[in-house]
Amino acid sequence: MTGGVRSGKSSFAVEEATRLGGNGTVTFVATAGDPGGDADMARRVAAHREARPAGWATIEAGTDLGAALRQAAASDVILIDDLTQWASGILLASGDARTRGFRAAAEQAADGALTDLFWALDEISATVIVVTNEVGSGVSPPTRLGNVYADVLGVLNRRVAERSDRAYLLVSGMPVRLK
Repeated sequence: MTGGVRSGKSSFAVEEATRLGGNGTVTFVATAGDPGGDADMARRVAAHREARPAGWATIEAGTDLGAALRQAAASDVILIDDLTQWASGILLASGDARTRGFRAAAEQAADGALTDLFWALDEISATVIVVTNEVGSGVSPPTRLGNVYADVLGVLNRRVAERSDRAYLLVSGMPVRLK
């Protein structure tokens, strides 16, 4: 599921995971990592934790989604929230955005991480729900890092959606089925 910031993606994903999980096991895979000194991000992470059902397992994946999926392989449903933070972590680990080779390094790192994610998806039988932001519909970022991020996330989103059985766009809290 994709959509804008605060469009209801995570709430819809939790509802879907609850419905699909039934009496089975659901694992939440978080990609946000440590918010550090960012108080706003810490509040967002806390709100997401509060919204999860108490019986769900949680794996803090950071940028290694493939390993997290393999760790959660015995689950009936796995909810990844979200590719946006995952892509951010990959880009920030790719080097200094001001350097000449940053775009190529970031694209290569994202492609490698996505390939590993796809391998992991092929190895497990769980239903996997992926949440991401649609960042390409807004104003173009004013920085090089922002532009590379929007481009990389757009490619990641497209490739994940291509492999998905279903895809939703959340608009003003309303799910629109795309696929």
